[in-house]
Amino acid sequence: MKNPCGKTVDRAHAYEIWRNTHRIHVGGAIFEPGTWTWYVLKKWQIDDNQDYARWFCDVVTPMCPEGETGDVYVKDITRHAAKVGGTLMDDKPSVDLGWENGWDETPDVVKECRKLGHALTETDEGSRKNRGLDTVTRCLLCRYKFHTDSSD
Repeated sequence: MKNPCGKTVDRAHAYEIWRNTHRIHVGGAIFEPGTWTWYVLKKWQIDDNQDYARWFCDVVTPMCPEGETGDVYVKDITRHAAKVGGTLMDDKPSVDLGWENGWDETPDVVKECRKLGHALTETDEGSRKNRGLDTVTRCLLCRYKFHTDSSD
Protein backbone atom coordinates (compact mmCIF):
# COMPACT_ATOMS: atom_id res chain seq x y z
CA MET A 1 0.00 0.00 0.00
CA LYS A 2 1.32 3.43 -0.94
CA ASN A 3 1.84 5.97 1.83
CA PRO A 4 -0.71 8.78 1.20
CA CYS A 5 1.38 11.16 3.36
CA GLY A 6 4.78 10.17 1.96
CA LYS A 7 5.35 13.38 -0.01
CA THR A 8 6.73 16.39 1.89
CA VAL A 9 4.36 19.37 1.85
CA ASP A 10 4.62 22.92 3.22
CA ARG A 11 2.96 24.19 6.39
CA ALA A 12 -0.05 25.61 4.50
CA HIS A 13 -0.82 22.10 3.21
CA ALA A 14 0.07 20.12 6.35
CA TYR A 15 -1.48 16.66 6.45
CA GLU A 16 -2.41 17.12 10.09
CA ILE A 17 -2.11 19.89 12.67
CA TRP A 18 -1.78 18.99 16.34
CA ARG A 19 -1.92 21.30 19.37
CA ASN A 20 -1.02 20.45 22.97
CA THR A 21 -4.09 19.95 25.15
CA HIS A 22 -2.40 19.99 28.53
CA ARG A 23 0.79 21.23 30.14
CA ILE A 24 4.12 20.12 28.71
CA HIS A 25 7.21 19.91 30.92
CA VAL A 26 10.49 20.37 29.05
CA GLY A 27 13.60 20.63 31.18
CA GLY A 28 12.65 23.02 33.96
CA ALA A 29 10.02 24.86 31.90
CA ILE A 30 6.26 24.33 31.90
CA PHE A 31 4.24 25.21 28.81
CA GLU A 32 0.50 25.82 28.99
CA PRO A 33 -2.09 24.13 26.72
CA GLY A 34 -2.27 25.55 23.21
CA THR A 35 1.31 26.84 23.14
CA TRP A 36 2.83 24.06 21.00
CA THR A 37 1.67 23.26 17.45
CA TRP A 38 2.93 20.42 15.24
CA TYR A 39 2.34 20.71 11.48
CA VAL A 40 2.76 17.23 9.99
CA LEU A 41 4.57 17.70 6.67
CA LYS A 42 5.37 14.04 5.98
CA LYS A 43 4.71 10.65 7.53
CA TRP A 44 7.54 8.16 7.19
CA GLN A 45 5.27 5.13 7.53
CA ILE A 46 1.63 4.16 7.02
CA ASP A 47 1.16 2.66 10.49
CA ASP A 48 1.54 5.43 13.06
CA ASN A 49 1.15 2.92 15.90
CA GLN A 50 4.62 1.41 15.41
CA ASP A 51 6.95 1.85 18.39
CA TYR A 52 9.30 4.26 16.63
CA ALA A 53 6.93 5.80 14.10
CA ARG A 54 8.06 9.29 13.02
CA TRP A 55 6.57 12.34 11.37
CA PHE A 56 8.48 15.16 9.70
CA CYS A 57 7.02 18.28 11.33
CA ASP A 58 7.23 22.02 11.49
CA VAL A 59 6.93 22.66 15.25
CA VAL A 60 5.89 26.07 16.57
CA THR A 61 6.65 26.68 20.26
CA PRO A 62 7.14 29.70 22.53
CA MET A 63 10.90 29.15 22.13
CA CYS A 64 10.69 28.98 18.33
CA PRO A 65 7.62 30.98 17.21
CA GLU A 66 8.66 30.88 13.54
CA GLY A 67 8.74 27.07 13.65
CA GLU A 68 11.49 24.50 13.48
CA THR A 69 11.43 21.43 11.22
CA GLY A 70 12.58 17.94 12.04
CA ASP A 71 11.50 14.39 12.76
CA VAL A 72 9.34 13.80 15.82
CA TYR A 73 8.22 10.50 17.30
CA VAL A 74 4.46 10.15 16.81
CA LYS A 75 3.95 9.10 20.44
CA ASP A 76 5.67 12.29 21.64
CA ILE A 77 2.98 14.28 19.85
CA THR A 78 -0.11 12.17 20.42
CA ARG A 79 0.39 11.84 24.19
CA HIS A 80 0.41 15.64 24.59
CA ALA A 81 -1.84 16.89 21.81
CA ALA A 82 -5.04 16.57 19.80
CA LYS A 83 -5.51 16.91 16.08
CA VAL A 84 -7.07 20.29 15.30
CA GLY A 85 -6.77 20.56 11.53
CA GLY A 86 -4.96 19.69 8.36
CA THR A 87 -5.80 18.37 4.93
CA LEU A 88 -6.56 14.89 6.31
CA MET A 89 -9.20 16.13 8.78
CA ASP A 90 -12.39 14.47 7.78
CA ASP A 91 -15.45 16.62 7.55
CA LYS A 92 -17.66 14.45 9.72
CA PRO A 93 -19.56 16.62 12.19
CA SER A 94 -18.83 16.68 15.88
CA VAL A 95 -21.30 14.62 17.89
CA ASP A 96 -22.84 15.81 21.16
CA LEU A 97 -23.28 12.75 23.39
CA GLY A 98 -25.36 14.63 25.94
CA TRP A 99 -24.93 14.29 29.70
CA GLU A 100 -22.57 11.59 30.97
CA ASN A 101 -24.62 11.38 34.16
CA GLY A 102 -27.60 10.16 32.11
CA TRP A 103 -25.85 7.39 30.20
CA ASP A 104 -27.01 3.85 30.90
CA GLU A 105 -23.83 2.64 29.22
CA THR A 106 -20.67 4.41 27.99
CA PRO A 107 -21.00 5.07 24.22
CA ASP A 108 -18.78 2.93 21.98
CA VAL A 109 -16.98 5.98 20.58
CA VAL A 110 -15.89 6.97 24.12
CA LYS A 111 -14.77 3.42 24.93
CA GLU A 112 -12.68 3.27 21.74
CA CYS A 113 -11.25 6.73 22.36
CA ARG A 114 -10.14 5.77 25.87
CA LYS A 115 -8.66 2.54 24.56
CA LEU A 116 -6.62 4.55 22.02
CA GLY A 117 -5.47 6.92 24.76
CA HIS A 118 -6.52 10.12 23.02
CA ALA A 119 -5.90 13.36 24.86
CA LEU A 120 -9.22 14.85 25.98
CA THR A 121 -9.91 18.48 26.74
CA GLU A 122 -12.12 19.45 29.66
CA THR A 123 -13.71 22.87 29.89
CA ASP A 124 -15.48 24.18 32.96
CA GLU A 125 -18.63 25.77 31.59
CA GLY A 126 -19.46 27.03 35.06
CA SER A 127 -22.81 27.00 36.70
CA ARG A 128 -25.80 26.24 34.47
CA LYS A 129 -29.31 27.21 35.44
CA ASN A 130 -31.06 24.18 36.97
CA ARG A 131 -28.08 21.99 35.95
CA GLY A 132 -25.39 22.53 38.54
CA LEU A 133 -21.74 22.58 37.47
CA ASP A 134 -21.11 21.74 33.82
CA THR A 135 -17.83 20.25 32.63
CA VAL A 136 -17.60 19.67 28.87
CA THR A 137 -15.24 16.91 27.74
CA ARG A 138 -14.12 16.79 24.09
CA CYS A 139 -12.04 14.55 21.87
CA LEU A 140 -10.95 16.45 18.79
CA LEU A 141 -9.80 13.25 17.12
CA CYS A 142 -13.00 11.26 17.55
CA ARG A 143 -15.09 14.42 17.13
CA TYR A 144 -17.40 14.13 20.12
CA LYS A 145 -18.22 16.03 23.28
CA PHE A 146 -20.25 15.34 26.39
CA HIS A 147 -21.28 17.18 29.52
CA THR A 148 -20.83 16.09 33.13
CA ASP A 149 -22.88 17.56 35.96
CA SER A 150 -20.38 17.67 38.80
CA SER A 151 -22.63 19.26 41.41
CA ASP A 152 -23.77 17.41 44.52
